[in-house]
Amino acid sequence: PSRFQWQGRHFDRAFEYAGMPQLKQSTQTTKITLHPAALAAHTWSRELHRWFNRSALPETMRKALAQQPLQCIATPSTLELYAPLWTSVLWQSDQPPIGTLLVCLTPDEISEAEIERAAWVSVLGEVFNSLHPHGISDLRDTLKESMSHGLHRELFNAKMLNDNLMCKWTGISRAALGEQRRRNRTQ
Repeated sequence: PSRFQWQGRHFDRAFEYAGMPQLKQSTQTTKITLHPAALAAHTWSRELHRWFNRSALPETMRKALAQQPLQCIATPSTLELYAPLWTSVLWQSDQPPIGTLLVCLTPDEISEAEIERAAWVSVLGEVFNSLHPHGISDLRDTLKESMSHGLHRELFNAKMLNDNLMCKWTGISRAALGEQRRRNRTQ
């Protein structure tokens, strides 16, 4: 028999049951708590200083970000969130928005160590994929070239992403943003 690995698990046969996640959508009655194995990663990520002030983002953007699919453990009484952890900061209440996709496993399908690892990967991914502070001035120009006008209006509540919005979200002054843009053009 052939031996192979999938998602960190070793199998002797290709047809061996691997535990397929159950997909659900959150409703008004959905109850999600934080999985205990994700608590340390969640607490650490909440204390990070971020370049973008999430509460200053347009509501349409916050809502779209808040509805990112969630990975949970399904227990008889609740769903326990373990990744991604950053979305919960944007929820209007202590529960995800109605219609959020939930990818649910049972406690038998994933170990505590795998849950803890996924939680840390979730928060570290946010950190490691963060925009470098010297790249903030380029964000406006590259998005203008890459994103459609319709999405600019929908997500930013503006015709185009502009310096005023960037300054509001990041706390950088317009003068500092302009200076950064000048430096980047001469390099």
